[in-house]
Amino acid sequence: MTTATLSCTRVETDDEAALRASYDLRRQVEEHDLPGDPEVGWSRHVGQLRHPWPGLEVRAFLAHQDGVLVGWFAVTLPLTENRDAAYLELQVHPAHRRRGVGRALLAEVRVRVLELGRSRVIAGATGPGAEAFAAGRGARAVLADTQRRLELTTLETDRLEALWAEATAHSTGYSLLQWVGATPEEHLEAVAALESRMTTDAPMDDLKWEQVVFDADRYRAHDAVMVARRNRAYTSAAQHDASGVVVGTTTLVVADGVDDSAGQFQTIVEPAHRGHRLGLLLKVANLRYLQLHEPAVTTVDTWNADSNAPMLKVNVDMGFQPVRQWAEWELVL
Repeated sequence: MTTATLSCTRVETDDEAALRASYDLRRQVEEHDLPGDPEVGWSRHVGQLRHPWPGLEVRAFLAHQDGVLVGWFAVTLPLTENRDAAYLELQVHPAHRRRGVGRALLAEVRVRVLELGRSRVIAGATGPGAEAFAAGRGARAVLADTQRRLELTTLETDRLEALWAEATAHSTGYSLLQWVGATPEEHLEAVAALESRMTTDAPMDDLKWEQVVFDADRYRAHDAVMVARRNRAYTSAAQHDASGVVVGTTTLVVADGVDDSAGQFQTIVEPAHRGHRLGLLLKVANLRYLQLHEPAVTTVDTWNADSNAPMLKVNVDMGFQPVRQWAEWELVL
């Protein structure tokens, strides 16, 4: 175990050198720990710090030891709901592990989070080393999920056609809408209401999390963050023909500078309109929409709680394959 003292300094959003240092370290860590995953991307990393999602604040810190950068951490602070919690990302450079750096960083996190009036820390972890570290610090696993990937270069088009036929046969009475970028103004309220269901309808297992509520203004701000981060968002929505209201959405996002990969954002259908294969309809339609606009994309990644059986079925039917297991851990301070 190391005995040298760590020095932690906050990363200011106008400090280009500090931002670059945190990005370079994060990229090295993720290349080591998450082989085969898409690059983090400069725009995504700096956007996370400069342009947090509405209702959140992000504070990041670099950790030096004897003048050498050995790790970094970022705490995300909910400002409206869940104000007792802080979400943590903590990374130690592989060359400096097993020397007590992680423990020292977590001690620093504890002090700073308590000063901010938070009583618990939530963090994602994958792999035996990260999970053993979390358990050894007194954290408990509260939500199990799996990262899955769809390889578009080997996608079975016949399978997709069969799923499309199944979905359209069951979804009469609904029309498909699609857009790139910001949500059309006339659909903002309905889309915001659907987004508010993401923290009530998706399984949370043992993770206690207050509903994150969106109205039109908050979702408009969400779209503005997408633009500020230079994300390219592709959305498909199901509109109920009789009422003209959007009752389901799904979004795929391509991060600037990582043009060969897309990430799955929300997929949600209003409960009264479930049972019509709208989730399947939306995901197949949106994949085609993405491919039309982003021919360079070769992989799509998604994360789902292991207890979310309906969405897992859709993803498995489409051909998504497991990449690695993840867990959300909670540390009560």
